[in-house]
Amino acid sequence: MQFPKINILDATRIPSLFLIGLFLNFAIFILIQQLVSNEHGLNIKLTDVNLVEFIRLEHKPEPPKPEEKIEDIEE
Repeated sequence: MQFPKINILDATRIPSLFLIGLFLNFAIFILIQQLVSNEHGLNIKLTDVNLVEFIRLEHKPEPPKPEEKIEDIEE
């Protein structure tokens, strides 16, 4: 009677991939939790920020140029 050859890599492929996937999902979950948490939020005071004020100027239309009248030249 001959036993079938069992490759150790084939036997451990699915469990190892499952563990790697589980580890990566857990690591991503922890990373997202750290990014979302407000513990390390930025402490910006409004006095530290340079505010830019915009002033709207009224646009006055330019007065029309006077038309130059050409006088008829009599010959």
